[in-house]
Formats: sequence, structure tokens, C-alpha cells
Amino acid sequence: MTNRPAPTLPTPAERRRLREAASLSQAALAARMSVTSTTIHSWETGRATPRGRALEAYASFLTTTAGRPGPAGKPAVSYTHLTPPTQGAV
Repeated sequence: MTNRPAPTLPTPAERRRLREAASLSQAALAARMSVTSTTIHSWETGRATPRGRALEAYASFLTTTAGRPGPAGKPAVSYTHLTPPTQGAV
């Protein structure tokens, strides 16, 4: 088994902003990630932090959302440091 560095997440407030920028409710994102809306709420308030596969999936969602064009065709936000680890990385 290869140890990979954990993805870095933005602040809880930024997590919420990115979800809302994607026009997703907490319930909709929770359904996509197979967690509860309470879990998403906890992540967005800083009460809890995702771990394991949930962390990787959440970081991937946030990275993808951050790269989408926002108003005036500019990216919603630039979080290049959020790029999830590549498969097979050592």
C-alpha cells in the first residue's frame, strides 16, 4: 500500500461557497457523495473534517468546482493546491 499525502481543503466557509457556486444543496451534494446532509453541514462549518475516501471525493468535487467558470468567464476561484493525488503516486 502506498502512502499518499492527504488533499488540502479550503476553509469551511469557502467549501460552502464552492458548493453554492455549483448550485447544489447540501442534500444534493450529500447524495452524490453517499453521506448525509448533516455530514456536509459539519464539513462546511468546520465541526468535522472528511477523512479517507470521503476526503478524496470531497477534495475532487471542490477542485472541479473551483475550476468552473464563474461570472465573466473567470474561474470561480483558483485552488491549484487542491489537486487530488494521482493514482499510483509514490
